[in-house]
Amino acid sequence: MTGESFDDGQADIPAGVAGPVERVVVIGAGIAGLTVANALTHGGIECVVVEARDRIGGRLHTVNLAGSPVDLGGSWIHTPGGNPMRAFADQAGVRCRSANPLPELAAFDCGEGRRLSAAEVETNIAMQLDDFPQARGRLLAELGPDASAADGIEAFVAGAGLAPGPARRARQALRALVEGESADLAERQSLRWMWNEMEYEGHYFGDAPEGGYRRLAEAMAAGVDLRLGVDVAEIACSAGGVRVHTADGTSEDGSHVVVTVPLGVLKRGAPQFRPALPPDRLAAIERLGFGRYEKVALRFDEPFWRTAGLPHAMIFPRDSSAPAVWAIGLDAFGGSALTAPIDVPKGRSAGEMGAGIPVTYVPARNTIFLSFALAWAEVLESSHIFIGVNALDYSGYPDCRPEFIEAYERMANLATKAAVEGRTRVKIHTPLLQLSKAGIVKLGAALGLSFGLTMSCYDPGPNGAPCGHCDACLLRRKGFDEAGIEDR
Repeated sequence: MTGESFDDGQADIPAGVAGPVERVVVIGAGIAGLTVANALTHGGIECVVVEARDRIGGRLHTVNLAGSPVDLGGSWIHTPGGNPMRAFADQAGVRCRSANPLPELAAFDCGEGRRLSAAEVETNIAMQLDDFPQARGRLLAELGPDASAADGIEAFVAGAGLAPGPARRARQALRALVEGESADLAERQSLRWMWNEMEYEGHYFGDAPEGGYRRLAEAMAAGVDLRLGVDVAEIACSAGGVRVHTADGTSEDGSHVVVTVPLGVLKRGAPQFRPALPPDRLAAIERLGFGRYEKVALRFDEPFWRTAGLPHAMIFPRDSSAPAVWAIGLDAFGGSALTAPIDVPKGRSAGEMGAGIPVTYVPARNTIFLSFALAWAEVLESSHIFIGVNALDYSGYPDCRPEFIEAYERMANLATKAAVEGRTRVKIHTPLLQLSKAGIVKLGAALGLSFGLTMSCYDPGPNGAPCGHCDACLLRRKGFDEAGIEDR
């Protein structure tokens, strides 16, 4: 990556850098500070980043929850077409996946006590993402430039001619849309300036970086001189440059300083500036506001919402003044620890292995395997397919269950020409399905299998050696121990 990669070709970049740029002190290791430091570093300019926290990323904060990455801050790369963050992900080799919940979105109205139909959901979404934004100009002309988003919502719904139920849901949904975006009440948001930041193309929900946003923050910080846990107390500017004093008594000198601390920090008067900031800057800090948006991540043993047919849901409360709630199942966006940069669980007990579907589950893996086998079997005019699934020993995989195999076999006999014409009947054989791991080991030994040619590890080392601590390794060891047979 080069410094030129950050140049979008526009000529309206603010000027004002005085003197030769020799060493830059960047305060704050959020995405703004890291972007500046990355550009300077790759442009050959010496810089150092000081950050009060013990981590980078700022509001981009990915944590591990039961082995899965969960973003407690930003989650989406919205409107990815032309979005520099999406371009950076490509340059940094960070894979992204679609994170659009709308194709599977359901809805439940608590006031009416019922699940909404697919047509009702589609109408409500179109109203949020198309009809209301398109009506903004007309609403501004009617209400005036000082109208709030709440004023716009009321006027829009009143003029839509909706029945009481759909009208209530429209108000709740639009409030959720505006207040979720701004992290504040719709009454305090300007209708005139709403969504003026939308400058890129593609779907609003866009993409999500695999492994969480931390991968982009880490890529941005690569090669950058970082000082974590450094609380800046004062920034002193003079004709000779800047000196950044820290709370522990140390300092960093530079020719220039870039301050990227959050607005809330500036509002409480930190860090101190010497000389003081100009009155217009202080006035802007005083006038500007911000909301508070909190995320709560919950982990369940099983994704029961999917079984209930609610992979993602809009929930409309009974209280007509309350905004709708979006419940988004992260399992729909998640990858597998075997295919994505997600930590493989290690050292788990038998009870932990048996609790829910593990993160090593690969989405629809056996469905794909059986589909290939079914197609090839029909070409060969074969009616027998064998697969080595095993439903015991805490496997937890939905596509290893007997009911999955039975359902797939029924489907195979409905989906193939030979079966429909009555020339054959497909049979899927699962000889290992009900065997314990010890039983599988004993069967392999009886058949003369050389176990040294096999491996069961989810996270092997660079030389292919098993890790010895993942679920697969622990279950394999348990099987050999119970069988009384040496693994070689």
